[in-house]
Amino acid sequence: MQSRHPRIKHTVNSCQDIKFYYAGTEACESGQAWGPGVKDHYKIFYIHSGRGTFRTAAAEYPRSAGEGFFLVPGELYDYEADADDPWTLSWVAFNGEAVPLYLEQAGLSYDSPLFTCPPDGPTRQSLQAMIEADRNPDSFSRPLRLTAALYTFLAALLDAIQAGPVDPNRSSIKSYYVAQALDFIETNYSRSVSIEDMAHTLGLSRKYIASLFKTAVGVPPQQYLCRYRMEKARELMQGSLSIKEISYSVGYSDQLIFSRMFKKTFGYAPKEYRRKSGGV
Repeated sequence: MQSRHPRIKHTVNSCQDIKFYYAGTEACESGQAWGPGVKDHYKIFYIHSGRGTFRTAAAEYPRSAGEGFFLVPGELYDYEADADDPWTLSWVAFNGEAVPLYLEQAGLSYDSPLFTCPPDGPTRQSLQAMIEADRNPDSFSRPLRLTAALYTFLAALLDAIQAGPVDPNRSSIKSYYVAQALDFIETNYSRSVSIEDMAHTLGLSRKYIASLFKTAVGVPPQQYLCRYRMEKARELMQGSLSIKEISYSVGYSDQLIFSRMFKKTFGYAPKEYRRKSGGV
């Protein structure tokens, strides 16, 4: 029996490398501070115990155990341990073209730099594994271990953030979902997929993604998918494929339904359109 939700081609993680820079842990002294200053890379902090304050040019954020914050390159920051209950924190620094995509997927940005993770969860465990790997400079496998540990940490962090309370109205989350919906259509239009499949892949309700999509793109996702398929079909009309082959190539197993949608879109049935446009 065919699955209700067919296996979908994903491209969200088809991005370039992430480069590990350094990692560490420190039990800070009372009032110990850094900054204001800037970094030329990304840096994530996780607080094991105690308290402190993280500041950007726009806001001030008190932070405590089980919470974290992150820095983006080129922005001014400072952070300071609490005078009475100074924090113990760990950090990891990294860079790469893939980083903005993963941060956006997690809903993190300069304006939303905070997260919360369970103290004994995989995020903390993977962070500790990365720190241990960084402390073993004589190992030939160190670069591979650090890269693997960094990916594991980022994956655990993303899972922890998405499993926690997320503001569905956060603009970066909305933009990410719309981008993934467009990506879904562009990479799966040739298959027999539906908007329900798209919603299932994104982990959202059909109603919610349809509302986000229409607000951002201007038309409902079903209409966009249909139009995208028809535009691809029109391109194929210039070649030697039969109408039936074109129908299958753009996700329609029923040639009659395809022909009706094509005529509704362009005003001519496929054969008539091909004849008028001088196709094969």
